[in-house]
Amino acid sequence: MDIKELKFVRLTRAENARLIPKYLIEQTKGRDFTTKQFFRMVPFIIESPENIMGVFVNEDNIAKGFMWAMINVLTEQLYLGLITIDKEYQNNNGESLEYVLKTLRAVPEMAKKFITDNNIKLKDTIIQATTRPKVYEKRGWHKAEATIMEISIKEK
Repeated sequence: MDIKELKFVRLTRAENARLIPKYLIEQTKGRDFTTKQFFRMVPFIIESPENIMGVFVNEDNIAKGFMWAMINVLTEQLYLGLITIDKEYQNNNGESLEYVLKTLRAVPEMAKKFITDNNIKLKDTIIQATTRPKVYEKRGWHKAEATIMEISIKEK
């Protein structure tokens, strides 16, 4: 199947969360949350104006992909939170990732009212955390200056 046949539809109301197929979240590699957690929280995330959440639908309006991007209002930075595309639309030549990137580049336009109302000028980069950096590096992404670090919240 050709990824370019899919159309991105932004979800703007909590009840739209039901349009996201569970299998798309389950197939996401490297996620650190359960599908139960995701579907419990997604209605709140959808209604937050600095979040851009949506599905990629086919000609029958069936969701075949999902994307979540966030605008950090303090750093004026766009973050990719999650992307997942149905396996039938994935390929090894990077077209699905390029298509999602094209959608991401349209996020400032999607969030124009929010950005304008808050006098935000988004930086011209997109940041994300991934467990699969080589996939992204093949497509032109590079490692950011900042490194994600973690520490246990339990005292030793």
